[in-house]
Amino acid sequence: MRAIYIVLGVTIEGYKEVLGIWIGKSESSKFWLMVLNELKNREV
Repeated sequence: MRAIYIVLGVTIEGYKEVLGIWIGKSESSKFWLMVLNELKNREV
């Protein structure tokens, strides 16, 4: 089984924006580290 994770951000004006969509096998710490590093590298 796989899960789809969608990360949303909210702008200063209150609008929601999709920051990314990831597919993962599990909700492990390595998975979230990869997601957060990708967002950091994109300077989000």
